[in-house]
Amino acid sequence: AGTQSLIMQTIYSIKRSQVAPGSTLACLVDNLEEWKHEFMSQRQAFGCDTFWHRTSKKIVLSVLALRLNENLVFVRGTNLEVSLPSGSLCSERNAF
Repeated sequence: AGTQSLIMQTIYSIKRSQVAPGSTLACLVDNLEEWKHEFMSQRQAFGCDTFWHRTSKKIVLSVLALRLNENLVFVRGTNLEVSLPSGSLCSERNAF
């Protein structure tokens, strides 16, 4: 486990084996793995529209976990490079 400081915010990194089974974090990681698998399957089946990642040529996936009435709800996002003066939209912002 390690820590990094990024813009006055501490980010903790841990190994998957250190995540408590059944915890919110474990559910989030499981959902992200499922999202990656589904995304890659769709990409293989139908190809990828390179327009949305034409500058960086990198795809970033994210999952946002929300607790609603004692239930976890997951919202998926991916980065998009749209034709706006502000540049691209990050994966996390799109999940929000």
